[in-house]
Amino acid sequence: MSKDRAIGLLRKFAARRSPKGKWKYIGRDALANGLLKRINNPDSIAQKDTPLCGPAAFLRTVARHKPYTYANAGIELYEKGKTKIGGLEIKPGRELIGDRPEGKTQVADWIMLASLRDSDNWLLSPSGIFSGSIAGITRPATIASWFTAAGYSKVVNKASLQKHRSDYFYAKLLDDAERLYDSGYKVLMLIDGDVLDRKTQDDAVSAFPDHWVALYSRIHDRGTTAYDQNIQLWVWTWARARPIPIDASKPLKKKHFLNKFYGFVAAKP
Repeated sequence: MSKDRAIGLLRKFAARRSPKGKWKYIGRDALANGLLKRINNPDSIAQKDTPLCGPAAFLRTVARHKPYTYANAGIELYEKGKTKIGGLEIKPGRELIGDRPEGKTQVADWIMLASLRDSDNWLLSPSGIFSGSIAGITRPATIASWFTAAGYSKVVNKASLQKHRSDYFYAKLLDDAERLYDSGYKVLMLIDGDVLDRKTQDDAVSAFPDHWVALYSRIHDRGTTAYDQNIQLWVWTWARARPIPIDASKPLKKKHFLNKFYGFVAAKP
């Protein structure tokens, strides 16, 4: 029902020509079409060449479980320059509203993802920071606060920007992530994106986490301490489900995955 209401809302939005949009470089038709595509397939949300993976993973969850809320937020951002998702206020700054979409993002993703990130105030504006470093990553506490403010009933934050514990500690976190996933939580995992590259997946050292993904499957391994055994799982990122390891012909040992796993944030609708 919520999806049908969202589609009806977007059709009305596309049909009216006033009020004029606040965003200089975003057209009503392109936005309506983009939002509609994402209502029909939330997995199509993509940050493209930007560090907006945190907002992408969060808003994919919202689009999946609260499609009307997601559609209304996009419309209000366009027409009013601000919106709320539950109690989560999203109010981008003038600089962002006046910018062209960057990083090859589709306009629906730009207005939603960049606005959410800009409202955090820690980054000030996504413009000009697309360097792929830790400077652009969304902090775990921020992701957790978004879920809480948006009205998710149970939120768990077990992620950190630094590696400071043993492999066993992170193996237990991985077990916790799967347990919550099985219990209906939406699990966002903080990783070093090198684990998604065949050439770098088994590097012994990880400098910092730089990517958020959504857990998309159960985790197949040989147990908490089976560090030299292979691991397999699926995650959502960059608009589709992707396997880890990315190349089935090159297995990935659990210890190498744990090197690049920094924990997770989970929330239950």
